[in-house]
Amino acid sequence: MTADAAKQKLVLLVSVVVLLLGALAAHWFFVSRHLQSTDNAYVEADMAVLAPKITGYVVEVLVQDNEPVVAGQPLLKIEDSDYRARVAYAEAALGAQVAALQTLESEIRLQQSVIRQVQAEQTSARAEQQRAGSDRSRFTELGRSGAASRQQLDDAVAKAVQADAALVAAEARLAAEQGRLSVFRDRRLELQAALAEAEATRQLAQIDLENTVLRAPVAGVLGNKRVQVGQLLQPGVQVMTVVPLAEVYVTANFKETQVSSMQPGQRVALEVDALAGEPLQGYIDSFSPAAGSRFSLLPPENATGNFTKIVQRIPVRIRVQNLAELQGRLRPGMSVVARVDTRSGSERLVLAEPVELPGPAAPAQARLGF
Repeated sequence: MTADAAKQKLVLLVSVVVLLLGALAAHWFFVSRHLQSTDNAYVEADMAVLAPKITGYVVEVLVQDNEPVVAGQPLLKIEDSDYRARVAYAEAALGAQVAALQTLESEIRLQQSVIRQVQAEQTSARAEQQRAGSDRSRFTELGRSGAASRQQLDDAVAKAVQADAALVAAEARLAAEQGRLSVFRDRRLELQAALAEAEATRQLAQIDLENTVLRAPVAGVLGNKRVQVGQLLQPGVQVMTVVPLAEVYVTANFKETQVSSMQPGQRVALEVDALAGEPLQGYIDSFSPAAGSRFSLLPPENATGNFTKIVQRIPVRIRVQNLAELQGRLRPGMSVVARVDTRSGSERLVLAEPVELPGPAAPAQARLGF
């Protein structure tokens, strides 16, 4: 091989290497440096963990594991005879309070009639007092002039005293009847409070009766069933879980050094291990308000003097595009590789039904940066 041929070969080899390095540099500058990826990502869902609100024995389980359910569908039934009896007792107590209040209302109306009668008697007594007083004054003058006898004067004075006493008695009776009406009104307030208490007790009993049927709070697929017929349930004990597969999302835990250029609405390429490399698209929905370590059972305490700096992870929620087309193939817990294109804007991607699209893109100030 001549020196010129070798030289040309070397130049060609160097040119190829330079072009290759240039292509790699251009790819990094225009593409790679704008991509942030992590394999610390998983499919998630807001699963509904179901537990009874009352105590009782299970009489019927209406569903099985892995069975699709709709919102409001009955899942199991608890023995309700005790709760029906409590409702009947509460309704009877409520009826008694209603009857007592109605009786008192009748007594109040009767007492108001009595007061009107006594007021009329008082008016009559006052008029009689005025007449008797006038007679006494007139007979007194006549007695001084000798035109009336002593007996007539004494009769006029006695009738005036009787009229005064009758008026005092009428006024006293009116005060007593009015006081009795006040007592009735206070009793009415007491009975109204008792009636409200009885109504609340009936409502609570009715709620407990309705809670003997455990229903699905959301649509999804049933799983983790831990209940059998005849089992005694206690309030708060988990019995099953409903997973809303139509509303799953991806939580990607990016390093804190990766999120400075991320913002809601940016496109995300997703690779799910279980889908054999089938490409998926999504967008950033939101960022966690704190690093994942702050929500752990034992958050790190760096003020003890044993500090070692560790790059923290920021959970990022990613919505999946065209989720309905996957027909429930995404299951919570599946591993995902997420790649965010930070060159993309904050526009939202359109999701297929029945998944609803969130609101408009976050404003510029929602951008997460340091």
